[in-house]
Amino acid sequence: MTPLVVTAPPIATPVATTAPTAGPLELEVDDLALQAGTYTRTGFEPAITLGLDGAWWAVVVEDSVLWLRHGPDAPDVVTVQILRPDWAYAPGAIAVQDLDAQLVVDTIQANDLLVEIESSTSRIGGLEGLEITVENPTKDDAWILHAPIGDLKVPAGHRSWMAFFDTPDGVVAILVGGPISGWDAALALAEPLLESIRFSVR
Repeated sequence: MTPLVVTAPPIATPVATTAPTAGPLELEVDDLALQAGTYTRTGFEPAITLGLDGAWWAVVVEDSVLWLRHGPDAPDVVTVQILRPDWAYAPGAIAVQDLDAQLVVDTIQANDLLVEIESSTSRIGGLEGLEITVENPTKDDAWILHAPIGDLKVPAGHRSWMAFFDTPDGVVAILVGGPISGWDAALALAEPLLESIRFSVR
């Protein structure tokens, strides 16, 4: 008897009609500069995307802190930090909790190591808040905030532009730090990154 051979019909392979859409890259700490592109950090709330131009290193990447620096590490490197602070430091290293944007600015203005350069309202990435620029002309570091990674400061001889926003997830802070000397150039390096930030508030 001739064996019966059953041949399966050919299976049609679907053809994609459109190319898949590439989403933001996941921001991760690396020993090298991050490639240019749009980044996010899964777990950071409110959800965020930001654009990098290929000149930024990721120093710390956690659910509540994104810390970037422009170029290799150096004493006067320009940094951008996006974070949710736990508390602010009042004079005498007193922790001020239950923060909102106005309270953070008031506490920083009370720091006698810092000189206020300017303050105003701010709008970044769809959030509206308050901004303040301060510098530290003293020889001592000025501690201003605490985050899960530890204390944050304005180092001696440095200036910091800071913006604070009230969100359902708590206060979000964006800090730009650099040397007092050459501050305009330092801020210009950070501005494209700041302008690229987008938040998605729940």
